[in-house]
Amino acid sequence: MAADQKPQPVSWAEKVRVSHSDNRCSLEQLSHKPAGSVLTIPKDMVLADVDTWKRSMIGFFVSYKMPYHAVLSIANRVWKAHGLEKVTVLDNGFMVFRFISEESMGEVLARGPWLFGGKPILLQKWQPGFQFDRNKIRTLPVWARLHGLPLPQ
Repeated sequence: MAADQKPQPVSWAEKVRVSHSDNRCSLEQLSHKPAGSVLTIPKDMVLADVDTWKRSMIGFFVSYKMPYHAVLSIANRVWKAHGLEKVTVLDNGFMVFRFISEESMGEVLARGPWLFGGKPILLQKWQPGFQFDRNKIRTLPVWARLHGLPLPQ
């Protein structure tokens, strides 16, 4: 190509075209259902990701929204050594912290309560049926310091 010739623009269709059989996938044909029908997800599909969720904990701040990069930075700094694998922040303010094992996640929970940037973050182990809805939360843990409390000897 001569120095004065510009490369031809490439269309988006050209960029995403499947050019190798390893990249090709096929979709399963679904039968049409009448409007208003309920879609049932097979149990094996539901259970496929349960192991991932079992090693995840859910967190959120009460009346505060911390930027994603701040959450990610703090979580990696304090929990990476404990097996933190991935951090996901949802639009509704909930955060999902995934660990390499249930045991490592349990260790982090046991060492709490935790503060992120001086703000208390409420954490709990994920449970089947968990709803990412603050209105469904009925109890909150409370952290209290009791100064001058005599300890038994």
